[in-house]
Amino acid sequence: MTTARDGFGDEDSAALAMSPGDRAVVAAAWERRATDELAASRLFGLMSEALERRPTAPEVRALVRAAEEEERGHFEICRAVAARYGGGVPPEPAPPEVLLPEFAHVSPEVSTTLHVLASSCISETVAVEFLREIRAAALGRTVREAARLLLADEIRHARFGWAHLASTEVNAAERRDVARAFPAVLRYVRDEWLRGDASAAPVLVGHGFLAARELRRVFDQVVRDVVLPGLNYVGVPVEAE
Repeated sequence: MTTARDGFGDEDSAALAMSPGDRAVVAAAWERRATDELAASRLFGLMSEALERRPTAPEVRALVRAAEEEERGHFEICRAVAARYGGGVPPEPAPPEVLLPEFAHVSPEVSTTLHVLASSCISETVAVEFLREIRAAALGRTVREAARLLLADEIRHARFGWAHLASTEVNAAERRDVARAFPAVLRYVRDEWLRGDASAAPVLVGHGFLAARELRRVFDQVVRDVVLPGLNYVGVPVEAE
C-alpha cells in the first residue's frame, strides 16, 4: 500500500513560483480530491461486503479488501499535496455518505458485478492513464511523486474488476446482463469523471489536473482502446456506441 510522504522532500519550486491565490486554488482542488478518495475507500468497503454475499473468487475478494485500505492511503497522499500548496495540513473532512444502490431489473448478484464494472473496469482503468498523463505533465516534484504513488495502487484496483469478470464465478448469462447494462453504466461513469469545473481551471493544469478537453480525450481513448476490447476478451459482448 502506498503512503503519503511528509512534504514530498524539499520545497517544490513549481508551487513556490505561483501566486498565493493560485496556490490556494490548487490546494482546494487537491482537498476535494482527498474527499473523493475517502468516498472511494468507503465504496470499496461496501463492495467488499456485497461480494461476500455472492459467488466471488477469493483473489478478487482479497484485492477489493486491500483497495479499501489503499484508498484511505490515497486520501492522505492528496491531503499532503494540498498541504504543500496551501501551506498547512487541511482539516479532516466529515466522512462522506456513500451508498451502493441496487441496479433496477437485475439480480443482486448482477447489481454487484455492475458496481465492479463501473468502479474498477471503467473508472480505475481510466484512472491509470489519467495518472500517467498528469505525472508526465507535472511541473513540480510534488505532483509527480504523488501521481507515482497513486498509480502503483490504481493498477491493482483496475485489475480486480477484470479478474472478477473473467472468473468462473460469473456465468454466461450474467455476462450478457452486464453487456446490456454497459451503455448506461458507461454514461454514468463518464459524467462523474467530467462533472465539475476543477479540470477546466487553467491554473490547475500541470499541478495534478488536465484541461477539460484533455480529460475527455483520455477517458474516451481508454474506453475505446482498453475497456471495450477488455470486456469482449472476458466474454462480455459490447460494442462502441
